[in-house]
Amino acid sequence: MNKNLTFKKGDITFDITTRAENVRLNDSNVKDEIDNINRKIESFSIGEDGGIIVDNTEHNLSKINSEDGAHNFRFHDNKFSHKNEIGEWEDIEIAGAMGGNGGIKLPPTKFIEILSNDTSVTVKWEDADNQTLNGATISIWAGTKLIRKQDAPPLNENDGEVLVDNTDRDYYKLNGFVDGNISNDTIYYYALFPYDQNGVYNYDILNIRKFYRQSESVPANTTTIRVLPDIKSIKLLWTDGLSTNEATWAGTRVVRKIGAPPSTETDGTLILDNTNRDKYRNTYFIDDTATQNVEYFYGFFPYSREGHYNTNIENVASAVPATGKIYTLSINMDNSSPSGACTYLDDAVNISVGNAWDRTDIFQIKPCLFKDGQVNYYLNKDDYTKKIDGTPSNLSGVDGDVMVEIPFICHKLSRSGNIFNISLSTDKNLIKSNLGYTAYAFYDVDNNIADKIYVGVYQATIENGELFSNSGKNANVKYSLNQIFDACRARGRNYLPYSFMIHQLLVFLYMMRFRTRSPFENLTLSTNTWKNETGVFNQNGMWFKSDGGKFAGIEWAISSSYLYLAGAKLSSDVSGTVYRQNIVILEPRNFYTVNVTQAGWLTKSQYSYYNNASGATNSQCSGFSGYTKYVDARNAIIMFPSSDQSGGSASTYFCSYMSGIPQTTANLDLVLCVHLYYSGAYKGFLNLCGAVNSTVSASYSTYLTYIKGESQQ
Repeated sequence: MNKNLTFKKGDITFDITTRAENVRLNDSNVKDEIDNINRKIESFSIGEDGGIIVDNTEHNLSKINSEDGAHNFRFHDNKFSHKNEIGEWEDIEIAGAMGGNGGIKLPPTKFIEILSNDTSVTVKWEDADNQTLNGATISIWAGTKLIRKQDAPPLNENDGEVLVDNTDRDYYKLNGFVDGNISNDTIYYYALFPYDQNGVYNYDILNIRKFYRQSESVPANTTTIRVLPDIKSIKLLWTDGLSTNEATWAGTRVVRKIGAPPSTETDGTLILDNTNRDKYRNTYFIDDTATQNVEYFYGFFPYSREGHYNTNIENVASAVPATGKIYTLSINMDNSSPSGACTYLDDAVNISVGNAWDRTDIFQIKPCLFKDGQVNYYLNKDDYTKKIDGTPSNLSGVDGDVMVEIPFICHKLSRSGNIFNISLSTDKNLIKSNLGYTAYAFYDVDNNIADKIYVGVYQATIENGELFSNSGKNANVKYSLNQIFDACRARGRNYLPYSFMIHQLLVFLYMMRFRTRSPFENLTLSTNTWKNETGVFNQNGMWFKSDGGKFAGIEWAISSSYLYLAGAKLSSDVSGTVYRQNIVILEPRNFYTVNVTQAGWLTKSQYSYYNNASGATNSQCSGFSGYTKYVDARNAIIMFPSSDQSGGSASTYFCSYMSGIPQTTANLDLVLCVHLYYSGAYKGFLNLCGAVNSTVSASYSTYLTYIKGESQQ
């Protein structure tokens, strides 16, 4: 009897049929065997056809991606195999997820465009990428068939008229394929089905486009359509279609449909019938009847005085309302009180300062033992020497690195006049919403977004050339930047040093939790007090305030070190008579490979601020040093001191001191770091921006981090 195994990793689905006798239905050994292969199974069930269904959305399948495989399974030489009862590898038949002759389907065709004139239709596209798994190519693009069918979408490569079978990659990317055999008042569906070297097709709906041209004269298409998801609503912007020589624009009918594009002006729910030209070109129309987790398609169909509608597919766009809560801290920067200037907005309203935040989604932070790229077990939040079930833990390194698990959090920064807002949310939809939310702390080295990140509880130590986060180690050891990066790389591709973006996220969480700008307003620290050994606060909970203690479960203020903030640097140059100082943020995908001692970083963003001295020359510039009074929202990503500084102090405004770039040296690159203890102006771990060391050759502390996201293909 055939047995069906379905493996899901991101958007890649493997439906595997095997006749191996040692995979049996209704037998606990089946689940045990699969658990051995995939240690993070999220669901296990018997399908309607009697098949075994395994939904594995997190675990890395690389353990079976080798010649030797693991636990009787392997993926080798572009084939899945299962070890039979006599110990021999037996090939497994693979059934394509969309029914395309068996095999692993390619990704969909990309950037499909349908263009038309009075006599023809032009179809442009980019051919599908090869399919990869854990860096190995498992399906190679061989060609794309363009299928045309009237009145209904083609189901496969034989369902309709084959217009072209292209085997020259991206041949139609620029000029497109011209279809001159079309008629008005006829609905055409164009499907671009890619296939691989084994003849396996991708029949995804994303490969299909609809075209319809009416014989009646209608206004031109609606343009500049923007469909922007917000919390529990969707914002709509558009420019109404122009009149033509044959048809005068009279209005635009907005129709909404769930799950599929509306095909006519009556196909869906009427949202708006607008007869005021371009009323919503710059002012949002807000659809507040939308429901979370539902995809809505909007048709913006212009019509003529005669009542003829333009229902081209180009007039349709879609969005999903954001689902998570948004917490906003609003700061009046003209108010000198560190906490009195702060107000809660949005979903933060009515939440009390302090422990009440533990019930919110952004503070679901968990201590754990992390080993081999996954959580070994979680720890008691009040006492790390115990597991979550109360049994003893081992914090020495045998059971893994002691880390905290931080859930996905995106943020948006904004400044209007002297009002500065910080907004936090766990909703990933906001990243796609064009509302200005980013989550660079959660990008891994492959530019994928992680659902969780892991940050070491203790200052990291290097042992045998590798970086670890273990209890009972010397907290005063410092390392060069090359030592830090080399020790992370020795642990594996997704292990990284503590970064500027992660540090900024923790600063935001602190400011939100305690409704303050002061790094120490809700924490206690004796001047120049620090500990010499990691783990001294293991039994003091997640938010221990005395002697610095812990924030978000992370020990800090336990040494006299500077804490290095990777992935960012300060630089300076001269433009005419103006001395410029910049913060440069490293693009996440380049974070792992760049040598920190080399110039020429590839940057995601670069922001400049300027010396205020009128007509100042390089030698006259004072650089940037002092207490922070105002901050800017650099591209809504970075909170950093503004150039309009004056009047701050250790007890007012942001209570944070920034040591700037030497004023007599241009083109100097400096790393960012913070003090790990109270020292005069510098104010320790949660300092807004930190002290700046003038060379990359100094020694620093760091925390170990682990970031791994799922492929965005």
